[in-house]
Amino acid sequence: MNYIGQAIGILAIAVSFLIYQQKSRGRMVAVKLVTDFLWVAHHLLILSYPAAATTSVSVLRELLFLPEKSMKYRRVLVPLFSVFFIGAALAAWKDVFSIFPAIASCLTTVAFGSKRIKMIRIFTLCASVSMMTYAVHYLSVPTMINETLVQGSIIIAFIREGKKIKETA
Repeated sequence: MNYIGQAIGILAIAVSFLIYQQKSRGRMVAVKLVTDFLWVAHHLLILSYPAAATTSVSVLRELLFLPEKSMKYRRVLVPLFSVFFIGAALAAWKDVFSIFPAIASCLTTVAFGSKRIKMIRIFTLCASVSMMTYAVHYLSVPTMINETLVQGSIIIAFIREGKKIKETA
């Protein structure tokens, strides 16, 4: 077991939990960018090349999605990045589980291509389930913990938003 890789994964977990608690899309994307840099390092160090490849493309995605003006190009960027993610999975193919990071990344691209916070959370929740499947197969304990916390964070955000709606009604 690569302890440095696992430690970086644990740091990524801490940052990942904060993504879906942000109130603006821009802040969500910025925190996601930091998280993706950490996950690339984690997956490289634990020799999980399909996840490292797709997460590297995610870094580029966040850099392009970060400026609000990029949203006018989302109809082009979302399918383009989906092709890149599938290509990265095929290039780093190990086994049938290699497709799960690409599926998760495609869903996350749809999520961050949205202007609506609720849609970002819904699509990311689906992506998280895909990454959980991959993490269990490759025994990436930090990824399993992260996906559990991401799912919990999204659910907390939905509950918090639901309470705000009830309070204003």
